[in-house]
Amino acid sequence: MNLRGNNFNRHRNFLVTYTIFFTLFLGGRLLNRYKYLRREYESIREMETSELGISGDILKALMWEHKNAVFLFILILPYNCVERLYIKELEEEGMRDALTGVYLRKKIEGIVPIIRRNPGTGWLLLYIDLDELKKINDTRGHRAGDKYIVDFTRVISSVIREEDYFLRMGGDEFLILLRGVEEENRLRIIQRFYNLREKCNIEFSVGESLFKGRENFDDSDLEHLILKAEQKMYEDKHSRKKLRVKAKIRA
Repeated sequence: MNLRGNNFNRHRNFLVTYTIFFTLFLGGRLLNRYKYLRREYESIREMETSELGISGDILKALMWEHKNAVFLFILILPYNCVERLYIKELEEEGMRDALTGVYLRKKIEGIVPIIRRNPGTGWLLLYIDLDELKKINDTRGHRAGDKYIVDFTRVISSVIREEDYFLRMGGDEFLILLRGVEEENRLRIIQRFYNLREKCNIEFSVGESLFKGRENFDDSDLEHLILKAEQKMYEDKHSRKKLRVKAKIRA
């Protein structure tokens, strides 16, 4: 998953391709119409009317209107397209965390309608907290802490898909929404995130909520699921802390 937003890149590429095609298609039709009217005008310069049944002056006026339309169309439409892309990019940047590039908490407002538009689709919500961040900040400094956060987001981004959502809720807490997850593969997916702790040497606690989208799904429903996953995350954190204490005692 690209930290800078592959969804935006796909939107930009589609819009640019569509604009080029539309400009060439409609601009070409306008240009052909202008050439036709010009031929008509040239053929009746010494006649009163054309085969179209209109005077030379009116035909000349139509010809110049089409010529102007061609140039205005070719100039203005691409400008409007670039302006829309620029506004879209600003909106996208405003939704992303400056340090990591993942979405900010306010992205939740845009996710709820997507869940609502896909009733019956299974979602797995993961709430993650970095365990060692405070210790790293206190002993090695905030620059090292920032690097720890960035390394974590890169690891997570490498194992989730473009259609999933990765948000920084604040500080050392993160939210992941995985689309298309059902009960039969829930444990396998959660275990995959557990395995990342040992594989990448990054300590974090995880809580989860599994749910299905529905047409009346709203912000309060998602907040309730987040709280549920957050509680499970703290349970995971406390159980792992007890295991570490027991391991020290045995040593």
